[in-house]
Amino acid sequence: MSEANAKLAVRVAEGLSFEAELGSDPEGFCQPVLAELWAQQQRELALSIYFATDVEIAEIHGSWLGDPSATDVISFPLREDAHSVAAFDGELIVGYEHARRVSSQLNGAFASELALYVVHGALHLLGYDDHCEEDLLAMKAAEQSVLSALGYAVPDRYES
Repeated sequence: MSEANAKLAVRVAEGLSFEAELGSDPEGFCQPVLAELWAQQQRELALSIYFATDVEIAEIHGSWLGDPSATDVISFPLREDAHSVAAFDGELIVGYEHARRVSSQLNGAFASELALYVVHGALHLLGYDDHCEEDLLAMKAAEQSVLSALGYAVPDRYES
């Protein structure tokens, strides 16, 4: 793994109790999830990940995608070409409170839901799409492969 591709920066919105709720620091949570994804995809990215509140992610969702609702994850590619000077390949804004709410509604594990959002967002940065059924099924298969390898159980559903 090259130093540039190994780069990971993880931040958590003020007021969220990541370590208390998940029993891990944010980087310690993300590293094995991404390591498994990179191994399966045979490609790595340098990522910045921000675990956001509903208010924060809704504001970003509205500003960038025209939908002012809270959502699961938003992926931003930061290096559009080989000449880019961005420190990271991409940034993920992960809906922390959204994951907590959805996991509760589906009687699932919060950690599994949060891991799903990290994988889903990173797959978008790797070129996966979920706008047609064929692409969606390929993306869901990749998600399930990573999550099951890590022991996470996520209900089979189309929205993530």
